[in-house]
Amino acid sequence: MSVTIKDTTAHAIICGAVRYYMGRHTIAAHGVAYDLIKLIPQMTPKTKAVLDRDISHWLHENPFCTYGSVNDRAPWVLLRDALRDSEVVA
Repeated sequence: MSVTIKDTTAHAIICGAVRYYMGRHTIAAHGVAYDLIKLIPQMTPKTKAVLDRDISHWLHENPFCTYGSVNDRAPWVLLRDALRDSEVVA
């Protein structure tokens, strides 16, 4: 299924989802982060910059985020690094 939405709507959905899922300690959070990595080529520079800022801030504020066998930082580090590797984030 393919859905077409405005860039501003996509920005709100993507940034909102990341802000909601960071630190939730669920497998869903990992799924969101890994799925967003696949969408990076379709993201606007603004969305990439906001995600980089929000994720970097959260990682700084949560240096240790392991609960049981779940490392909740790992997928967000991967997403942040993939955003930075996309060479579009300032």
